[in-house]
Parts: sequence; structure tokens; C-alpha cells
Amino acid sequence: MVCDLGPANRKLLWSPKAADGLGIDPEDGFFAHPCDPSRKIFTFADVPHLLKLLRNHILRQGLQLPGGPVIDKKVFCNLLEKDNSEFRLCHFLKWKHITVRGQECQRVYLAAQLLSERVAKAVSHIFGDRYRKEAEFIALVDQAFDTFNSRHVSDGKLHRSAFGLAHTIEDQYSCLLNEVDDEMRLR
Repeated sequence: MVCDLGPANRKLLWSPKAADGLGIDPEDGFFAHPCDPSRKIFTFADVPHLLKLLRNHILRQGLQLPGGPVIDKKVFCNLLEKDNSEFRLCHFLKWKHITVRGQECQRVYLAAQLLSERVAKAVSHIFGDRYRKEAEFIALVDQAFDTFNSRHVSDGKLHRSAFGLAHTIEDQYSCLLNEVDDEMRLR
């Protein structure tokens, strides 16, 4: 089951069963199937919504990464200032990606472009070790978003292929179940 994390949905998911909720433990993320209690129904937050929330948090407060560095607005501002020649690495990246306000915050493509593999590679190429952890985190977010938001059975970009195919399963499981889980549990 997929939904956004609006107040009504949070109440439904996490309120006790006695209070008309499903009584889901956020650590488990599932509830028993009403017709067959031996089966589980897993709940997931809407991934595009999560990506926008993550982007907003990074730009407004910053996010502490494991090992010390904080990824924040400064990383992207520095990238835009350095990547300004005729041959730009991130030609699509504009100041509007960093200064999103109001309705612009609702545009998934702005968040997806800001937290993309191309931006991660540009940060890594331009700044080297200075923002290495930040670039790795951006790349991981891009992989997770692609895996959860896949629309095709097979895609040239591995993580955009359907989840669980024989040629993608190890990389996708590693990305989601190990790396993303480790990164997000530390918050």
C-alpha cells in the first residue's frame, strides 16, 4: 500500500486499531491482511513525496551524514558557482532548484534533478574529496529513487529497471536494504 504522509494517512497508519487506525509499528511497516492474518500488507510512503521532503530538509536545515559532514544548500550553491563555464556538467541545474518556494516545492522534477546521479558526479568531479560523502549520498538517493520509482521492465540505468529482476536484484537489494536503511536509521 502506498500513500503520502499527510495527517489523515499518518493517523490511519499509526493509530492503534481501537482508534480506527491500522496500528502499524513504523519499524515493521506492515499490518496483517484482514482476510488472511498469515499474510502481511506492507506500507510505503509515496517516493516522489519523500524525495521532495528530503530535498526541502537538506536545503532548509541540512542533513548530518554518517561520519560527520552535513549536506546542505551550500554544496549546491558552490556547484552552481563553479559549474558556470560554456561547457557545464549540469546544464539543467539552475538557481530555482535551490531557492524553491511555494508551489515550486511540489515539483518532483526539481527535486529529482537536484538529487540526481549527474549532480553527484559533478560534485565529485569539481570538488573531489571536499564533498566526497555528500556526492556519495546524492548518488545513493538517486539510486533509491530510481529503484522505488521504476516504470520499465528493463532500462539502460540499472536502478530504473523493474525491482527484483535477475540482473538487477543484487544491486537493488544492496542499495535499498543495506545502504539506504543504514543512512536513514542514523537520523
